[in-house]
Amino acid sequence: MSAFERFLDGLDRVKRSGHSKATARCPAHEDKVASLSVSAGLDGRVLVKCHAGCSSEEIVAARGMALADLFERSERLAPRSTSRRSRAGNFADVDRFHHSLLVNEKALARLEGLRGWTREAVERLELGFDGERVVFPIRNWAGELVGLGRYQPNGDRRSEDEPKMKADAGSRRELFPRPEAVEGEPLLLVEGEPDAVRAASLGLSAVAVPGVEGWRPEYRERFRGRRVVVCFDCDAQGREAAARVAADLLGAASE
Repeated sequence: MSAFERFLDGLDRVKRSGHSKATARCPAHEDKVASLSVSAGLDGRVLVKCHAGCSSEEIVAARGMALADLFERSERLAPRSTSRRSRAGNFADVDRFHHSLLVNEKALARLEGLRGWTREAVERLELGFDGERVVFPIRNWAGELVGLGRYQPNGDRRSEDEPKMKADAGSRRELFPRPEAVEGEPLLLVEGEPDAVRAASLGLSAVAVPGVEGWRPEYRERFRGRRVVVCFDCDAQGREAAARVAADLLGAASE
């Protein structure tokens, strides 16, 4: 049974909408109008929102569960192999980083003020916080974790020679989030992972290329049959890269 199904089991007045969304009575308060929304996010993780204002912690506790129960426990969360203990530890800490951000209301408010990122987008995209930077879990086409990116959203806290996004040693940069897990069209193809979070915060379907030089020709098949809008930065590099990507997508994307 998936984490989504386990969470729904025992809730009152469950009404499903497709395979991955449902509404129900919120167990954390006397709910007469079924104000709880439940959905399965990327890789099966459960997302909960009470429209009456109950927090995720209150909802989960009322179900007799822990926040960790909202996640699928899968071998996909572990690296296939590693010779570095630090890398293995970082991968194992993905859930902890994610939980640290979700319970940090100050950090969530700061991210919305700085970048326009909503809590819902942060939850759905599994972003975390390591105490200094926002952690992006990078997955391949199959949903296997292949890297961690650490992003500093506040330009005032970066030195001139310090990159906005740092990848952990041994990590592989990939499309973010993986297009196989993104529903809806047209699909925006943007430049840089933070732009994908902003687009998701606006309710748009988006996938990010990891930087202006991050596109690889083998990505084209992952967009086969999709309507794609290439939306890179409006500078010379962005325009040139967008033209190359659009040319690559011809014959694969439907439009």
